[in-house]
Amino acid sequence: MERKDTIKSILEVLRKEETDISTIKHKLKITEPILPYLLWLEEMNFVKRINLTERYKFLASKWKITRPGIAYLDFITSSKRKYSPHLPKISLVYVCPKQFERKVMMKNGVHLVEVLEDLFTTANSEILISSPYIDPILIPFIRKVKENVKILILTHNKDNFLIRLENENKNLKVKALRGFKEGVQIYQLHAKYICVDNKFCLITSANLNERSVFHNFEVGVMIEDQILANTLREFFLSLFEVC
Repeated sequence: MERKDTIKSILEVLRKEETDISTIKHKLKITEPILPYLLWLEEMNFVKRINLTERYKFLASKWKITRPGIAYLDFITSSKRKYSPHLPKISLVYVCPKQFERKVMMKNGVHLVEVLEDLFTTANSEILISSPYIDPILIPFIRKVKENVKILILTHNKDNFLIRLENENKNLKVKALRGFKEGVQIYQLHAKYICVDNKFCLITSANLNERSVFHNFEVGVMIEDQILANTLREFFLSLFEVC
């Protein structure tokens, strides 16, 4: 689906009802992240986010079309002009403690939880995860991944819950990258990034644990670029092979 068609289809869904990202994806059978589209529409005041709860609000928010959004939809539906919305290839990703959110949140930033939700639910072939510290906060995201998607996880310590995930899912493999010499640690994994379908890259300061995902000050970028994704993928796989 072309960009202009995706924009139009999202607005058509929202014109009928307020709904969440998962429902939009299901109705449109979209197989790529749609947050960049929603964020562009929000910036243009064509859609509005509705938070249903203050706790982990980004997991429980809906989107609605605005009056300008309805006017824009009517225009692009009736107009014979060709248009191609310019969507950024790079998005700022952040985590901010609740008490500071209104003071420091970037206008065009997107919360890490939303990015994770979008990437994991739309992955079609492969998810590569590098994070030194991972806790069970990852499990709900893993549960939403399509059945045949390969998941490789590189971390510094293979905890029991990761072993259980590996045993439950034949397409999921976990390795630990950490070296000792005479009882002294000489290196460990420190990089935090996710590569999806050799196209989308999330590079961030955040680990995949509850503290980083919900409570710390963290920042990163989500990049859509096949060349960068391929380079990052090759780097990941070379590390995965030496473990």
